[in-house]
Amino acid sequence: RNHAKAAANSVADFGVLLLRMALQPRYLRMKRVRVPYGTGAKQVIDLFLPSCVNVPVIVFVHGGIWTLGSRWQHRAVGQRLAYEGFACAVVGYSTWPESTAKQQVDDVVQAVSFVAR
Repeated sequence: RNHAKAAANSVADFGVLLLRMALQPRYLRMKRVRVPYGTGAKQVIDLFLPSCVNVPVIVFVHGGIWTLGSRWQHRAVGQRLAYEGFACAVVGYSTWPESTAKQQVDDVVQAVSFVAR
């Protein structure tokens, strides 16, 4: 199962990369700040900030049936929201089979709590 998951993630990553290069305007290609919110390898938030201060924060948790996907695949969402004047935190979390559903939920709760501070 792990081999199938790795192959599916690779195909999705490649597809997202091609689409992003082809469709995303250069003015939306903003830098991101990687911020760890825990000690796990996937416990990282990609933070996208607009040029203004005191803005609303949107926390984006990617889908993927708790098995596939990563925060990297949703960089364009964070960039667009920052361009529109929001701070955006795109949350990374551990996925199955490396972790259980409860551990995944705990990761997301920990990330949201971190952002709320």
